[in-house]
Amino acid sequence: MPHILEILPRGCSKGRGVEELLMHLEIDEESCIAFGDAENDIEMLEFVGTGFSVANALPSVTDAADASTLSNDDDGVAAVLAKVVKAEPTFSDSGAVSDGFGLELALGLAEKGGLVSGDGVDINQLVLDEAAAQEELKEALELLELQKSLAEELGYASAEELQQAMEEIEQQEGGLEAFLSQIEAEADEKDEEA
Repeated sequence: MPHILEILPRGCSKGRGVEELLMHLEIDEESCIAFGDAENDIEMLEFVGTGFSVANALPSVTDAADASTLSNDDDGVAAVLAKVVKAEPTFSDSGAVSDGFGLELALGLAEKGGLVSGDGVDINQLVLDEAAAQEELKEALELLELQKSLAEELGYASAEELQQAMEEIEQQEGGLEAFLSQIEAEADEKDEEA
């Protein structure tokens, strides 16, 4: 890299370009990650929330970066992105929250078609598919918790035992509707007795 000469207009840099892009997309720089190997990457690495140098980066770039990854020959960028996309997000009442490592940025860019790959892979769809899978997993876990608590409330040892009882009820004459009507009638009787 010492034999490369780059000439840019005053005020132009990778860091400034990333800053303009993020302002346009309305994304906070703290939720962003960037990768670099040469001195022209330093401003960008310092601007974003987490700057990564690749293993074969110049020492000055490694010093400026927050973290390091494998070399570009060993797919260091892909290794970090795989961790970002597969990251276990934390959840709040409003939904998925960034894990502090760039998942929010990846989703924001993917929704706008802003992730690009030189090898023709549709990274946008990969990120969106992964986010959808994580949301489905969250919903499945919430449903499982609900089933467990319902099973306990109804006196079953497990959600599986409750499911088995429900299947048996559906096979009986009248199925689930008849069973629910019976439960309502019993509840009404108890209310009348009280």
